[in-house]
Amino acid sequence: MLPKFDNQVAAGGFWFRLYDALLPLAFAILCLFSPFNRKLSQALKGRCGGVKRWRTGKPSERKLILLHAASYGELEGMTPFIEKVVTGNEYRIVLSYSSPSALKAVDKLEGLWAHGYLPPDFLTTQLRWLAKLKPKALLITKHDLWPNLIRAAAMLKVPVILVNANFHKKSKRHLPLVRKFQRRLMRYLSAIWAVSEADLTRAERLIGEGYFSRRDESGRQSISTTNRKYVETA
Repeated sequence: MLPKFDNQVAAGGFWFRLYDALLPLAFAILCLFSPFNRKLSQALKGRCGGVKRWRTGKPSERKLILLHAASYGELEGMTPFIEKVVTGNEYRIVLSYSSPSALKAVDKLEGLWAHGYLPPDFLTTQLRWLAKLKPKALLITKHDLWPNLIRAAAMLKVPVILVNANFHKKSKRHLPLVRKFQRRLMRYLSAIWAVSEADLTRAERLIGEGYFSRRDESGRQSISTTNRKYVETA
């Protein structure tokens, strides 16, 4: 049974309907080629294994923050934040990742309450997973933006923050068709913490100037939404 959610967000629009239609085909193609690529095979096995393959700590009443990183490099960049939250002992940290290379960094981290592969990006799968975790916020590092993970979070009114974000001039995000989908997707975000002023400016241009407002986040290059009622900015 699916949790209650925001029906207006669930609609998604044309680009999400197209994504949902193509996703099963893309997933099948990846499964077909996975025997010839060890890294891909490991990632698919982990992602299809579900939460039962996750390493989880003892039950706790502390609030939960969900972090997602694609691989080793992205996770290394989040290590200072993770260590700070763990030291504060106010929140549990749940970490998801997409690549088996992330396990190298996970082994060095202490204090994670749970970690494992991000489930496949089907909307119902992400909705059930997030509803079970009940995170206070979802933080995604750099650029590993899975559309239905972000849409499901918005449907459940979980704030989504893109951290350590970079928007290169020659990024494929700026291609005409890709840009339209990226704009639709990124408008589900609650905030963007960019690595530089230039990246922040390019993010504003990509999403649409005026949709996000700049805020002072202790010296961090940051923009946050102000015009979506279901966002509870973290």
